[in-house]
Amino acid sequence: FCLETHEAFNIDRNVTEIHRVGNTTSVHFRREVETEPILTYIEGVCVLWFTLEFLVRIVCCPDTLDFVKNLLNIIDFVAILPFYLEVGLSGLSSKAARDVLGFLRVV
Repeated sequence: FCLETHEAFNIDRNVTEIHRVGNTTSVHFRREVETEPILTYIEGVCVLWFTLEFLVRIVCCPDTLDFVKNLLNIIDFVAILPFYLEVGLSGLSSKAARDVLGFLRVV
């Protein structure tokens, strides 16, 4: 996750968008930064491993209610959740949705 912020691991793409409103056509150019795919795969494997470990702990604990109430376990859950939200909502193309997902990952 931290390596994704380093510019050496980012790929610059130029995106051209054509907007048509009535008889008027406008062309907009914008630059997108895309992360190296291998970093995304590594992050996915790490989060899956952490999720498996979290699930094993919750299944094997003697008192599930105490486990859920523990602050450190809540932090673990909150650390896992943004990754799955991002995967589930990755089809959203709006800028606001991407900004919210980026904020959740940082939190």
